[in-house]
Amino acid sequence: MYHLRLKGNHYEMGVKRGIIFNKCGITFPLNLDDFQRRYGYESEKQLQKFFPKYVKK
Repeated sequence: MYHLRLKGNHYEMGVKRGIIFNKCGITFPLNLDDFQRRYGYESEKQLQKFFPKYVKK
């Protein structure tokens, strides 16, 4: 896993993040496969169970 180390103002950090995403071929909107989508929904259920105040309704 890559952990970003960003410095500068918000604009400079956003530019650096965009360059990193571009190098990795990440585009938006993200296209998730079925596994990623199911995992996200299941994670949301667990989050709702343990930290309900952080889940938007």
